[in-house]
Amino acid sequence: MGGVLRVLEHIPLANEQEQHLRSRRELSRLNNATYTSRLERLNAVLSDRESIFRRSGIVDITQDFFHPVIDAITRPEPSMQLERRWPGPSQIFDRFLSLNRRRTVYQTINELYASAQARHLESMDALIALRILGYDALLGSVEASFLQVVRSHPRIPMNQMQWPQSMPATTVPTVERIAGCDLVLDGHRIEKGDRLRLFLATDSADTDLFFGAGRHKCVGAGISQKIWLAFVETLSRQTCTIDVIDVLYPTSDFVFNCPQTINIRITPI
Repeated sequence: MGGVLRVLEHIPLANEQEQHLRSRRELSRLNNATYTSRLERLNAVLSDRESIFRRSGIVDITQDFFHPVIDAITRPEPSMQLERRWPGPSQIFDRFLSLNRRRTVYQTINELYASAQARHLESMDALIALRILGYDALLGSVEASFLQVVRSHPRIPMNQMQWPQSMPATTVPTVERIAGCDLVLDGHRIEKGDRLRLFLATDSADTDLFFGAGRHKCVGAGISQKIWLAFVETLSRQTCTIDVIDVLYPTSDFVFNCPQTINIRITPI
C-alpha cells in the first residue's frame, strides 16, 4: 500500500480542498517541464510505427500502433518497460472494483513505484500520477476518435478522410461534480451538496467540454490536443483503406470506454 498511498497524494481527483490545489499545481508544473521531451518521444514512435499502414491484412491496431505510442509518452521514465494489462493502474478510480481487481491495481501501482524508486527519479510520485491519469484516458480517446472517423468514411483511403483538428470522441463517458452552492440550471433547482453527472459520450456532446473547463480543466488538455494533431498528421497521409473487423472492450470497466483490441483490415493502394 505504501506506493499507492504516496501516489494518491499527487492525484487531484483523489484529493479535496488545499491538497487538491497543491496536486493540480504540481502536475501542471511537471506537465510543462516534460512537454517538449514527451512530444519528441511521440513523434519518434509515430515515425517508427507508421510502417504498419503499409502492411496488407488484419492487424490489432491497438497493440501494434496506438498502445506503443501512448505508452512511450506516459512512462514515468523513457527506459521503463511497462506491460499493457488490464486492469491497469487507472482503474484505481473505479468505485466498483472487486477485491481481486483492487489487489491487481495496487500491485501494478506498487511495481511502478518500485521501478521509479530504483531509478532514483525526481518527482517520481507525480510522474506516476501522470501515468495513472493519462494512459487510459489518452489511449481510449485517440482510439475512439480514430474509430469515429474511419467508420464515417467507409472504403475511403485514409488520406481522403476528413480528420478533425480536435478529438471528436472521448473515452470518459461521464464526469461527476458536487454542487458548491444552490443554483438553477436549465430550469432545474440544484442544491448545495447535490451530486451532478454530466454525460460526455453522446451524439450531442460539446467536445470542448471533454477536458473540463475553468479551474478544474484537465492539466493535460493542451498536450492532449498536440498528441491528437500528431496522430492526424500521420494518419492523414496514409493511402490505404481501413475496414474495422471487431472492437473488444473490457467486460467490467466502469471508468473508461477504452478498447482492449481493435482488429482492422488494411488494404494498401
